[in-house]
Amino acid sequence: MLYGVETTVRKKKTRELLNVVTEIKHPWERVHLVPGRKANPWLALSEMLWMMAGRNDVKCLSRFNKRIEDFSDDGETFYGAYGYRIRDQIEPLIQRLRNDPFDRRAVLSIWRPEDLTAETRDAPCNDMVIFKLRPFPPPKLQLHMTVINRSNDLHWGLYAVNLYQFGFLQEYIAARLGIYIGTQTHISNSLHIYLEGPGAKITERMLQEKDKPLPELPRIPPMIGLGKSYNQFVEDCNWVLEGLPYKGIQFLEFARDFLFLHCSRKGMTARDFERECRWGTHYVDWCLAAEEFSKP
Repeated sequence: MLYGVETTVRKKKTRELLNVVTEIKHPWERVHLVPGRKANPWLALSEMLWMMAGRNDVKCLSRFNKRIEDFSDDGETFYGAYGYRIRDQIEPLIQRLRNDPFDRRAVLSIWRPEDLTAETRDAPCNDMVIFKLRPFPPPKLQLHMTVINRSNDLHWGLYAVNLYQFGFLQEYIAARLGIYIGTQTHISNSLHIYLEGPGAKITERMLQEKDKPLPELPRIPPMIGLGKSYNQFVEDCNWVLEGLPYKGIQFLEFARDFLFLHCSRKGMTARDFERECRWGTHYVDWCLAAEEFSKP
């Protein structure tokens, strides 16, 4: 990204690369720790649950991201909310792949014709999600996913939330189909970093710590128990997002406790989260990310 072309968009200076392909071979290992990055795991977790719940409200996310209201036109809803736009497409897509495992029309459309002329702070950045069932590598059939994106900020878009949101969607659909998870690919038509403001500070921190080795994270297996119907799964995600007592899917039990502790307790270490979250020892990667983000 440091060798990208300097481009000013809406009075903001960026460095930009066009048509960048990012391939993730193990999408279920979505938590990453990069020296200097300090990514917010509660933002990532709340956004992935919020998208899968098909919501578009601001209030739910504002607890985990104080700046999120800046992207809403009315302070109450988001114009381009991904989950809200695709929620009616998920069941038909699953049915297509059940009817024909080698189908090439399993596409979720996020971008709409009216978005071309809409005056909004929240035009959807990710525009299309394509799924293929293929035996790559052979012999077992796997669900591969490709996300087409028109405008990807490296720090807050691709790696802060998109990787988590769409990886969770892929994992859910694979569970419904009862098959293995393949690759997760993001095609960023514009991948960029900001040269001023908070984005530039993240880049500066990462450059200062670029010689530090990447921390080793435990190998995390795919989630289990995600094979509920979409309506049932939406209900579970909403239950967790509202902070209500929850018992059911293992990862969602962890997510409920993890989000609740963030809102009620400060200064916790990774070991604290492991101990006080159900299944905390199964999701050590999230606990380590929480400790990293909380450091001064």
